[in-house]
Amino acid sequence: MRFLDDCLQKLKNNPDYGTLELRHDTISDEDATALAVGLSSNTSVTILQILSCKISDYGIQIITTALGLNKKIAELDFSRNNVSYEGIKTLVGLLTIIPSITVLRIWSNLTDGSSNAGALLIGENLANNKNLLCLDLSWGAISDEGIKVIANSLTLNKTLTELDLRNCEISDKGAEYLAAALEANTTLKTLYLQGNNISINGAKDIARAICIRDVKFTINLFENNFDYFRVWPRLLEKYEEEMASTKDALNVKTSDDSARHADSKKLKISS
Repeated sequence: MRFLDDCLQKLKNNPDYGTLELRHDTISDEDATALAVGLSSNTSVTILQILSCKISDYGIQIITTALGLNKKIAELDFSRNNVSYEGIKTLVGLLTIIPSITVLRIWSNLTDGSSNAGALLIGENLANNKNLLCLDLSWGAISDEGIKVIANSLTLNKTLTELDLRNCEISDKGAEYLAAALEANTTLKTLYLQGNNISINGAKDIARAICIRDVKFTINLFENNFDYFRVWPRLLEKYEEEMASTKDALNVKTSDDSARHADSKKLKISS
């Protein structure tokens, strides 16, 4: 029996299925139809993972239509399926239909023709999304324009806490956009940027933004175009010292202004 057939049988007989995970098992349109029927009748699935299954745009559409009846689904993972722009559009559209979805993983999909348009679409949706906590777009090819849209959306988004952009061919320009977004966004707590094309210049922008934020933050910048273990700690130390000096200067100025204000009041009272 195929693993998919076993899952379909469990969907039929188990009212509390929970996690449905399919990996490395080609899902034809016929299989997707059968899976959609099972998901329509069993709405207990909270995590759906369909990885490396060569599922078509039609398969994604019919499965996500079935998920529209499920108000408990919390995590979707359609990674590594070479999903086209239409497939990405369907998955992103589901975020507005099912507010319970807090995790979306579509890594290794933003490639070839779907990469830039898909990233733009995701960025536009992220700006107004109020439910998503984790977004995984890793192992794609996202242009500076695509990163700019995603970064701009982060300045408006107040819920996303984790963003995975590993191995997305991000340049220093993209790092600059993300750094500006980090200064405005205090909700995001984890950002993965491993394996991109970021040099020490882009690293400087990001390090400075992290220090300006002054909130607990986790970032992964391994395997970029600079010596991470030697350079990154020094950058953080440098900008932390600069921020501390700026704060001290502001405190001194505030104290001086307060003292002058108090002296002014005394003079007025005396006269």
